[in-house]
Amino acid sequence: MDLREIPRIYGLERCIGCRSCTKNCPSARHGGIVPDETIKSVREGTYDGDPWKCLQCHRCSAACPKKIDVASVIIRLRRIQ
Repeated sequence: MDLREIPRIYGLERCIGCRSCTKNCPSARHGGIVPDETIKSVREGTYDGDPWKCLQCHRCSAACPKKIDVASVIIRLRRIQ
């Protein structure tokens, strides 16, 4: 799997940009990964961030009103790297 397949597989078109994932992310609060920006850049095919800054606490996924498994997307980004 490569970066271009992730949006379709994880349903990233459902993202409404509400930032709930980022608001609930301890890593984002301390200068780490920013989940909503990560999802947006993956959708656009421009992702070049560091998925290893994610704590894998899954708070982003739990907070998403559209049920996007943001944490799994980040795990997939780690595997690609």
